[in-house]
Amino acid sequence: MQNKERKTDRIFSGTEVGTLVESLRADFRTVAEVVAPIPERLTAVEVRLTHVENRLISVEDVIRVAIPSLSNRVSTLETKAGV
Repeated sequence: MQNKERKTDRIFSGTEVGTLVESLRADFRTVAEVVAPIPERLTAVEVRLTHVENRLISVEDVIRVAIPSLSNRVSTLETKAGV
């Protein structure tokens, strides 16, 4: 509703235009300050993800080795128990 109340044919003074431009500059600076650290943070996340991937591969390898061993141990126990 506010858009309907605004005058679209308004003429701005030089001071008003300067004030609006300075406000936009401040807004752009704020956005730049927020966006600037994003690449570093993304790099840190990528490093952590690589570490997690490597640990997952290690866990998968341990499980892959352990399952056949456990299967043999269970079969041995079943045989001894007469199951």
